[in-house]
Order: sequence, then structure tokens, then C-alpha cells
Amino acid sequence: MSAPDHCAGTNPEGRLALLTKSTFERPIRDLNAAAVSTFPPETPQIQVLEQIRQAKIGVAAIGKASEIIGIVTERYFFTRLDFASDIFQDPIEKIMTPHPLFLQEENSVLEAMELMCFRNFRQVPILSKNEQNEAVVKVIVVKDLLKLAVGAFGDEVPALGTKNAALESDPTAEDEDSEFDVIVSDEANHTGVAIPIFYRPVRTVVSSGPLLFAPEETLDVVLDKMREGKFSAALIMKYGTKVVGIVTERDFITKVFGQISNLGSHTISEIMTKDPHSLMAHQKVAYAFNNMLTFGYRNILVTDNDQFPLAIIGQMDLLNYLYRKLNSVSGT
Repeated sequence: MSAPDHCAGTNPEGRLALLTKSTFERPIRDLNAAAVSTFPPETPQIQVLEQIRQAKIGVAAIGKASEIIGIVTERYFFTRLDFASDIFQDPIEKIMTPHPLFLQEENSVLEAMELMCFRNFRQVPILSKNEQNEAVVKVIVVKDLLKLAVGAFGDEVPALGTKNAALESDPTAEDEDSEFDVIVSDEANHTGVAIPIFYRPVRTVVSSGPLLFAPEETLDVVLDKMREGKFSAALIMKYGTKVVGIVTERDFITKVFGQISNLGSHTISEIMTKDPHSLMAHQKVAYAFNNMLTFGYRNILVTDNDQFPLAIIGQMDLLNYLYRKLNSVSGT
């Protein structure tokens, strides 16, 4: 089924816009990646943690101007921090990843995308040099690639706006245009992913169910379960039926680590974000892109028509969704 004019998607020249791997075959330097702070390996963990709290990127390099020997991210703190140790004294080298994989600014954005999707990297460090020939680490994040994909269609995706299912007046209403072809050819017979990729229902992106807790569950239990299951977020449910909050890795980074020593004496309700925005499973995946890019969300709650949680999708889920569709082009 071919897409009608209103959802075909055109570029500024009026031609049919397509998303292909060539969209990402540009040098990483074109993204103007942000530089991250560098710390000596003996730096106390708390000092690096404070920097990561303040930085939206959540990455730090470990080493000196002459050599970078490691990388640490929010996720490393979340998964590796030992609460039996002294975060105020222990050096950052204890939890860093030594000898990390770097790309260069001459590498393509597509190479960064493939690293992210194949190895589940949320950030890819880029090693470069400054004018003094000192090592500088920059980083590109998943959000950079989502912006690039959305931008391939001009303003069409942002024009769809954002959405919060909790405010829906008719929660059973189905969104339109969810069945049009995603893989199409343009006037020059170039095949690629067309704008209807964003009209697919958000359930297309869902891979697994959410982790659920009661508001009175303690922080230590939640942390252990999230680490064990490799969850980046969890939902807080009242009476087992109503979502009252969400907690993420970053909540632990910004509100717990280095501030609360006895996690067993505090409940998850103390740090959760109340009444998170959500999408219903039938609604356009475009709303997930727009909510994340507009509000800076890293995770989106997906519910059924009765507001019962089905999943939490993250930025990596959206990137993997795009990458799967790009790979399917070669098979058409």
C-alpha cells in the first residue's frame, strides 16, 4: 500500500524524502560532538560522579592530556558502584572501562550507529586532538542519531507534535496511517525508508515488559533488581494497577549515590518521578521520538487503552527500530 501525499514526506527541494544508510554516511565531525571532562585515574569517584550529575551527556574520560586510559559513564556508576566501598576515597579507575574503543572524527556516523546497535552502546567516545596536540574525548549519543533521522524529513515529524496518553479524551481512538509502506522508491528509483516509518504504532518498538514495584519498596531491592535484569528504568505501581511513578538509572545517579548510605531505609517513592508521560500502544511511534527530543526523556511508558503498563521504551529501542528498517532496505 503506497503512502498518500499527506504522509509521503518530501525534502526541501520537493522530492520524496527517504532515509537510507547514506543519510548517516557523513563524518562524525559534522555532528559537532561535545567534549567531555578528563580526570586522572586516582580521582575520587565522588568527584567524577558530581561532574556526571551536572553534565547531560553523563560521560567522563580517564587519563591525562598525553593519553586516555579509560571511560566512565552513568551506567558504569549504576551497575558497578560498590556500596561496601568508600565513594569519597576510592579512585575512579576501579569502575572505569580500561582501553575503551574509540572512533575518530573521520569515521562515519553510520559506524557509530552500528557500534551502538551491535554492542548496545548508548554513547560512542570520539578521540581527537586540540590545538596543543593534547588528547580530547568527545562523545556522540543516541539522541544525536535520532535527531539526524527525524531531520531527514524536514519538519514533518516534529509537526506531529507530542502526546501524553494520560490526557487522552478518547483513549480507544486509533491513529490513522499506520499501514502504509515503509520501504519505497523515489523518482530516481532510489529505495529507502519513507515517512510512514513514524506512523507505525509504538507497539512496534516494544521488546519486553516493564519492571514493576510498589511505592514502599526499598531502594536496595529496586537497585538489585534493576541491575540483575539490566533494566534502565522501572515503574512504581499503586495497588498493582495504577502507575504512580517511574524511576531511572539517572534518578539513582542524581538522588542516591553519594547522598544516601543506607538504601534499605529509604523507599523508591522518595526518588521516583510522579505521573510520567505515557503513550498508548496503538499511537504513532513519532510521538515517542518527539516526546524524547522535545522534553529530553530517555524513557517512555507504553500502556494499553486502560492505562495499564505494557513496556518502557528507551532511546536505544528507537535507534534499533530505525536500524532494522534501514537494513531491510537492501532486501527489497
